[in-house]
Amino acid sequence: MLVLRIKRTEKGEELPMRLTVTVLMVCLVLAHATLVTGAELQEIEHDQPDDVYVAGLKVRASADLEEDFVAAARRVLVEGTVGGDAVIAGEEVLFAGLVSDDIRAAGRTIEVRGEVGDHVVAAGSEVRLKEGSEIGAWASLAGTRVIVDGLVGGFLKIRANHAIVSGEINGDADVAAANISIREDTIINGDLIWRGENEPDISEGARIGGRIIEKPTGAGGGWPLPSTIGVVLTIGLTIGALVAFLTFPRSVGSIALVAIDRPIKAIGVGTAVLLLGPVVAILFLATVFGYVLGLFLGALYLLLLILAAIVSVFVLSDFLVTLFPENVDAADPLLRLVSILVVGTLLSASHLIPILGWLLGLTLAVTALGAILVTLNGIRRGDSSISMPVR
Repeated sequence: MLVLRIKRTEKGEELPMRLTVTVLMVCLVLAHATLVTGAELQEIEHDQPDDVYVAGLKVRASADLEEDFVAAARRVLVEGTVGGDAVIAGEEVLFAGLVSDDIRAAGRTIEVRGEVGDHVVAAGSEVRLKEGSEIGAWASLAGTRVIVDGLVGGFLKIRANHAIVSGEINGDADVAAANISIREDTIINGDLIWRGENEPDISEGARIGGRIIEKPTGAGGGWPLPSTIGVVLTIGLTIGALVAFLTFPRSVGSIALVAIDRPIKAIGVGTAVLLLGPVVAILFLATVFGYVLGLFLGALYLLLLILAAIVSVFVLSDFLVTLFPENVDAADPLLRLVSILVVGTLLSASHLIPILGWLLGLTLAVTALGAILVTLNGIRRGDSSISMPVR
């Protein structure tokens, strides 16, 4: 677990999270900082007057944090007070306290139980604003399943497969989902704008102060489904890259080094395996004696694709670190963790541009796939040019 507390250089100076995590990287390199190493479960129990940055496996913040809180971990629990913005990436993210400003969260499961002073932007597999939660401004939520049971002070925007609304919305509700459910106790003081394959299931007891407006799927500036899927997948891969780095730093570092030093070879090998792998597996499946081997090769092929997709995020983050000046410690684990977050943010943003995100992701995944195989082959042959660098 790594905890970084950065002091503000001037009274009243702000580091708005809206500038994305790229700004955080610059601050990590240039600002005066204190680095603390802790256990697998790190509890922030003492009040913090400055910005707090945390990276690890499990984080629990029960103290009062007067400024911004940035965390990347497998599980993050916020029970105390955050005086500024909260920017969090993790497999499970739970907000049970007070966040005075914005929440920006990405993960598999995101849940807000407490109070948020400004707006919420969240993306994950399941995103939920629990009953009793209060959002001071607007909320923009994306995921496979999105549930809103709390109070949203402004407009609500949902992009999901399943969307359930049973809270109070003090503005318009813009919902795009295959299945939309407006529960009996729902209060929408503005318009209900919906897009989807099926008409929304609106209970008789639901109160909608404005109009019910149907718009074609993709109209009104909503994210197209491929972009939404791309963003959610990238978030998952970024979390996987964080876990891979925390668990096997030297292994993923060696693969990234091969991809950066031998990009042409990595792309060539990766492309060949990507195209020929299914063909070889199918040929074995078509024979009586090679059926079991075909199943094994098919499973191995899928496993390699998943690993390549995860490692691809780390490859690009490693390349980003090489662009830093020589006086910067490239082996600093905190710098590498933040670089992964930066790359995840950039890759997610690229999916908002049609085709670009998928093309970039495919190129990186093919490169990572080739680098994995080149690394494994080099280790098997005892190639001295392939090493396991200390990260």
